Amino acid sequence: MSSIIQPTHTDEMQVYIMPADQGEQERLDMQHRLIVKLFDSKLSILPISLKEGDRVLECGAGTGIWMLEFAAQLPPTVQIHGIDITSGLFPTSYPDNIRFTVHSVTSLPESWTSSYNFLHQRFLIGGLTKDMWKSATMEMFRVLVKGGWIELLETAVGGTNPIPRYSYSRFVAGGRFC
Repeated sequence: MSSIIQPTHTDEMQVYIMPADQGEQERLDMQHRLIVKLFDSKLSILPISLKEGDRVLECGAGTGIWMLEFAAQLPPTVQIHGIDITSGLFPTSYPDNIRFTVHSVTSLPESWTSSYNFLHQRFLIGGLTKDMWKSATMEMFRVLVKGGWIELLETAVGGTNPIPRYSYSRFVAGGRFC
């Protein structure tokens, strides 16, 4: 089992607006199960094929449930890295190819440039302002390898959408970027 790594630099970290407690863990896990059911038991709807040595970044990892289930479908040599602005919901036990760190998607470490083959993110709509979405989107593309994939699952709130148009489709956005 790996340990949780805290950020090594000061960062403009957001405040997690929901409680990081058992009730929130249950809510997030139930939300995950509902989304997977909506997508015919698929953890990703993109036509990706990850191979030995590939790297996955999960932004807003929460309880890590998506990562744990996704890891079970992949070769154990695929590294899955989950980030969130708090470690309060991270699981305490997970496979060696998974790790968790405290980071904001709006300001990822420079050393991660062109490091990830697949980036996955769900429901950060309420946690990021319009300006934060611009930073987050730029950071996502920066850490993605050439030919990598990004999958975003978000929804508009009250008919408005702070996500930049080039990264947004009504419910899910995903694609391969060269």
